[in-house]
Amino acid sequence: MALSIDEAMRLQFELASLRQIARGLPSADDWQRADRIKQRSQALRTGAKESYENRRGWRVTAERKRLIDEAGKIHLAPRPGFAATDGFDPERTRQTAERIVRLRHEARIHKIDRAEANMLGRLVRETAAPNPEQTHETFARHAEGGPSRKGPKQD
Repeated sequence: MALSIDEAMRLQFELASLRQIARGLPSADDWQRADRIKQRSQALRTGAKESYENRRGWRVTAERKRLIDEAGKIHLAPRPGFAATDGFDPERTRQTAERIVRLRHEARIHKIDRAEANMLGRLVRETAAPNPEQTHETFARHAEGGPSRKGPKQD
């Protein structure tokens, strides 16, 4: 559900690197596309955070109810006698529900970050792709007598 610390750090570094690269895109149109991607992602992030803060109590209550319902289901597998006792702890159930709600929120934020990184990466790759005609002309110019790769002649 949630990313490991290494994965989260890698995602944040990749996103910061792509944002930095996007600042130096060659054309104004490409820069504007990158800016729109960043603004859209920031709006999604802000919306997700506001939703988490505003609806957190309701989500915890719903998750707590789900956990209680799940624990109350009839299990067809035989259980040993010591496992048949009721070990219900309301505080532990509340903490588990809060943890699950928090992890879902973090996963939502990471998903938005990953989408932004993918879109910025695609934009950077598109703008960095060499023009095939220009590449052909450059190759032809160097092949016809461009700079020599040989070192100085040995006498």
